[in-house]
Amino acid sequence: MRNRVFFIATRVLAVAISAVFILVILYLLYKGFKYFSLDLFSSELLAPLSGTIALIFISVIIALPLGIASAIYIEFYAPKRVKGFLDFSFDILASVPSIIMGLFGFAILLGLHALFSEVKSSLLLASLSVAFLILPYITKSAQLGFRDVLPIYKSIGYSLGATKEQLIKKIVLPFAKEHILKGVLLSVARASEDTAVIMLTGVVASYGMVDGLLKPFEALPFFIYYTSANYASGQEFNAIYVAVLMLLGLSFSIILLLRGKFWLR
Repeated sequence: MRNRVFFIATRVLAVAISAVFILVILYLLYKGFKYFSLDLFSSELLAPLSGTIALIFISVIIALPLGIASAIYIEFYAPKRVKGFLDFSFDILASVPSIIMGLFGFAILLGLHALFSEVKSSLLLASLSVAFLILPYITKSAQLGFRDVLPIYKSIGYSLGATKEQLIKKIVLPFAKEHILKGVLLSVARASEDTAVIMLTGVVASYGMVDGLLKPFEALPFFIYYTSANYASGQEFNAIYVAVLMLLGLSFSIILLLRGKFWLR
């Protein structure tokens, strides 16, 4: 009887959560398509969309090799004490609120500005800050993938005369690619929605299209935040629904693209 009650309760909760999620998505689809127009897209949303795409791309490009390299060092090269310390450090880094990472990037900006007065908030600084925010997701996902490789495969590799580097390249990384992909997907979702970090390091309202790594930029999360706090008319508020829909669509499209690239290999 207890098992039956537990099964029914968990099933009801799963259905309820799914229903709420579907209702929210349907509501945003209705509002977004209702107020969408080419004029609104070209005049207000094209620049934030381009900035968000650039931010996601640069952040993941920076964090991906660093995350995989960190995971390889921790799992295969680090001494036991160092491994424990690094594991703990990445767990702490994963739990750091985004506003703290934003303040960290802002502190770096102030230091650089004091040394070089021409240094200002920029897409590059925001991307670096977001890269450190998503770094633990990629690292921990890669570690889980490395640990899932059966010991027998490692033993076979060594018995055939493979070096540790060859074992990592030929056996461990191919087996861990699904876990690494999951880390990248989580990173894309986190990078696309974060506001606190970019607000302190590079994003500017109504700046325009992206025109360089060392220039400020616009982004959809900040557009949603700024417009919802400062809208002066119903038309401006309606643009928020379109921006939210575009942000969800962008994240969903990137995730589908990454999964498609992965499964087609």
